[in-house]
Formats: sequence, C-alpha cells, structure tokens
Amino acid sequence: MSIAPLPPRPATPAPASRPSLGRRSGSTVAPPRETPAPPVPGEVTTTRLHAVDGTAERTTAPVEHDPRRRATSALLVFAHGLPEEEVRRPVLARVVDANMPVAEAVAARYRRRGLSSEDLQQAAYEGLCKAVHRFDPAQAEDLLSFAVPTIRGEVQRYFRDHSWVVRPPRRLQELSAQVRALREEVEQELGRPATTAELAERLGVDERTCEEALQASAAMHATSLDAPVGPTGTARISDLLGEGDRLERVDDHLVLRPLIAALGPREQQLLHLRFVEELSQSEIGEVLGVTQTQVSRLLRKLLDDLRRALDARDVLDPRGPVEE
Repeated sequence: MSIAPLPPRPATPAPASRPSLGRRSGSTVAPPRETPAPPVPGEVTTTRLHAVDGTAERTTAPVEHDPRRRATSALLVFAHGLPEEEVRRPVLARVVDANMPVAEAVAARYRRRGLSSEDLQQAAYEGLCKAVHRFDPAQAEDLLSFAVPTIRGEVQRYFRDHSWVVRPPRRLQELSAQVRALREEVEQELGRPATTAELAERLGVDERTCEEALQASAAMHATSLDAPVGPTGTARISDLLGEGDRLERVDDHLVLRPLIAALGPREQQLLHLRFVEELSQSEIGEVLGVTQTQVSRLLRKLLDDLRRALDARDVLDPRGPVEE
C-alpha cells in the first residue's frame, strides 16, 4: 500500500511593519519630536507645543536681572568715573535713594526693643550712606553684599549706645547682646531655659563673665514712674511713692538698681547678706568662707564704687562717654 505524500506547509506571512510612534493627523504620520538642546547659560528657554501636529517651537531670550540692582551698578560705575567730588555726590545720592528700602528692612529687625523705629531707620540710612560712599565697583559688583553688613553694624552701634541707662564697658555690652541672642536659640533647641554654664561654654567664656553679661541686660531700661501698676492698671508708680525725703531718694534708687544688677554674683550676695539679711561681717565671712577683715575690705571697696557712681550724675546721660 502506498502512502500519499504530505501537502507542503503554507508559507509564513511576513510580519506587518510596526506603526510609527509619531502622532497621526488623518492618514499622515508626523515625525517623532526631537530631543531639546540644553539651555544656554544666561538665557530663558520657552517651549510652545502645537496642538495640530504635535511639533514644538523653542524660543530663547536673555535673563532679565533686578532693575534696581542694574540701575545701582550703572550709577556707581558712572559716579566713580567722575573726576570731582561735587559732581559725584548727587549721583551717589540717587544710589542711596534707590536702596533705602534695604536699609529700612534691616532696621525693622530691631523694632520693639525700646527705641523708636524712626531713630533706627535714621541709623540705617547713615550706614547705607557710608557704604555707598565707600563702595568701589572695581572691587565688587554687588553693592548689597557690602552695604548690608555696614547698615547692620550702624544700627547695632546706635542700639547699643542709646539703650543703656547706665552703660557697662563696651566689651560687656557686646557680650550681653550675644548672650541674649544665644539664650533664645538654646532655649528653642533644648525646650527649656538655658543654664549659665551652657551659655558660657557655647560663647567660649567663663561662667562669671557670662553671668555679668546676663546681669548687664537689666541695666538697659529704667522703669518709667508713669508706668501703670496694679490689677486694674489705673495706678502709677509715682502714686505709690512717699513724699519728702523718700521722694528725693528715688533718683538714687533708679541709679543703684542697674548698678547693682551689673555686679557679679559674689558682690550681689555680699550686699544682700549685709543690708537685707543684716548679718555681721563675721557672719558674712563664715557664709563666704573668708575672714572678717576680707569682708570689711570688700564691703568698703564696693560701697566706695557705688558712692562714686551715685555722685557721677552724668552716668544717666545715654550720650555720655563709653567706658572702654
């Protein structure tokens, strides 16, 4: 018996070509979009996509800088090219006018600290004027990087020189401002009041110096005799003061309070033991661990210093000389 041959296998059809990934518009296939080129430094690139065929159109334009900064730079370059100071001065005045909002912003950081906003702004304007007249556009391009520290320093100097009723040495004034700022920062960080030891360690000073700086803060402002007191706020401090000799001693009390607050802890303790607890010099010596002779010498020196401060009435003038 013969076997019939198998029929030939049908040919496999060729695979259909894959469609293009481009978008279609009717029966027309749009070409794929091109990869955008990297942006050119100093230019802004804008891409617009056409809704019909999906193609993109890119346009470039130069970056637009701050007009105030550009005008400031141009005026400074022009002013420094002028040969005479008389001609240069009005041009620099225009630079000051253009940058006054910067000075006002710096002064605003020191508001509500006992000095008027107008005085602080005036100090900031003076700092701006100094910065503008000292600035050399050949050394740097941006005025503000030079002016802002100068403005801040002028405001801080004004604040320091006009906010003390009895001013301690300048070194202690500057350290007192650092301690106050650091204390707020540490308290926010730790969630509790900062100790003197913690503040002293961060400032790199000993605890005694840090304590003196903290106490010096109490000498910044005297309480007004017209300040309201009591639960209703209708009474004034002056209403509670006595007449005659007691009233004449108010001036001495106002001077003594910040002077004592600026003393160190040991001196304050000595005054407290002698005039509040009324201990004898021998008893004070036992508390402090010194002899009665040492207590007598310390008390004499301390009281002489306070007496001289009371006699020097010019310490109440905030514009008086600063002890270096």
